[in-house]
Amino acid sequence: MEGELDALQSAEEVEKELRNKFPPGEFRPAAFYDIVTDSLTLWFADEASYAHRVDALLTVYYSQLDGAERIVGGVLKGVSGVFDSLEELGMLSSTSGLDQLKLVFSGLYCATDTSRPLARKMLSVLTKLTIENKVEFEFVASSKS
Repeated sequence: MEGELDALQSAEEVEKELRNKFPPGEFRPAAFYDIVTDSLTLWFADEASYAHRVDALLTVYYSQLDGAERIVGGVLKGVSGVFDSLEELGMLSSTSGLDQLKLVFSGLYCATDTSRPLARKMLSVLTKLTIENKVEFEFVASSKS
């Protein structure tokens, strides 16, 4: 019972922290990089969705609202190598927001093996949606030396 209460309190603390960090308001398309999972998550719309796993490195979220296969988000895994390369070249510090995402997508697309044609196609689609939706993003440099 005590462990359950600790977990509940932790969940409440996390929820409070998230609400402080992301206050309620109008939805804005955004991208978030999670250093722990080494993944870049994109959201284009605030809608109920379902996940379709393209492969081990790419998941696409489709809207559940309109019956059409409209993409509302996605998750790209294993992106730290691209971030590290762009950071090493000084390209992330000289750009911001959407321009950083364009560079990241370029690096991911080039790094995606041609034996993964569906993944390459979906990366292309996610790139176009990211640009069309003017997705907000802020890269926080790693603490690596």
